[in-house]
Amino acid sequence: MWEKMVSISPTRAPRRRRDAGFTFTEVIIAATLSLIVVAAVFSAYVYMGRNLTRLVNMQEQDVRNRRTMETWGKDVGSATAIVTASDTQFIFRVQSAAGTADVVNYTYTTGANATGTLVRTYTPAVGVVTTTTLLTKLTAFDFNYFSESGTTTTSISSIKSAQFSYTSQVGVSSTGTLAVYPNVSARIVIRNKALLQ
Repeated sequence: MWEKMVSISPTRAPRRRRDAGFTFTEVIIAATLSLIVVAAVFSAYVYMGRNLTRLVNMQEQDVRNRRTMETWGKDVGSATAIVTASDTQFIFRVQSAAGTADVVNYTYTTGANATGTLVRTYTPAVGVVTTTTLLTKLTAFDFNYFSESGTTTTSISSIKSAQFSYTSQVGVSSTGTLAVYPNVSARIVIRNKALLQ
């Protein structure tokens, strides 16, 4: 009684193919898809950067505008006499707290690069002259004067209110960061000016 001997041989695992991996076509497709994703992320980053720069430029211009309008309103509202009234310069007298007749001069000048500045010069009868640059990078500027009836005038004796308009720009057009800011000040009535100067 011999039992049959059965030889048990270990089962062999399937052999790995030596050519396992990515084909050239799969690599090209994966690289192309990766480039598309990277290009989309990069262009979104550039677009957001340009918009952020434009917003910062607009905010900077808005802050300067508000400060200028506040100063302009206080000065012109307290004017007692007008010295000069042209398209680019407005000079007038104000009475100081000490009772002296101080001079305020708003002047627009154009620089070498065709952009202008609005400068305020305060000359007290006694004391130190103060010069402040209110607005920069202006591409257009104009003072406007009005009579008591609201019509435009150039005669110093008939000016009863004044305003100015300007356009400023910050940034570069070719990079997409240019912010253009047109503005017009309120008409400020010159209440303390004598009717006939």
